[in-house]
Amino acid sequence: MRRDIRPFVSLCWIQQRSPGVQKFLSSEVAEFKAGGRILVITGKHLSSATGEVVHDAFAIISRAADGSSYRFMSLLASGQSGEYAGRLENGAFIWEIDAPKGERIRYTIRVVDDEWRETGQYSADGAQWREIFGMTLKRVKNDTAHCD
Repeated sequence: MRRDIRPFVSLCWIQQRSPGVQKFLSSEVAEFKAGGRILVITGKHLSSATGEVVHDAFAIISRAADGSSYRFMSLLASGQSGEYAGRLENGAFIWEIDAPKGERIRYTIRVVDDEWRETGQYSADGAQWREIFGMTLKRVKNDTAHCD
């Protein structure tokens, strides 16, 4: 069965340690591989101010060996990479990253019909969270709208 792999695109934002919100144009393409056992995601994000690539990512989501959880492996053009535990919760895929000094970053992806909504939250203590990333992408009508 062929699954729809048209990209999702939109203008998004991120709040990092530097003051202010940075905006960027995003493209995400998700495709099932290996008989539907893994999901491969490629994402490219361009600065809305300069057009330069600010984030270029490749990710693989697969079911963990225990069969009840997921693995999220991320590889970035910057050379950074990581493998994180993921889970499905209320129709969304969630993974968390341990940051220095006990901080945590949590990402949530929810895809409904032709809309991909992803949020990122930061917590210094694991109890109080603040949103640091927002991306609401719409699936394009054809497959020519990449951020290449």
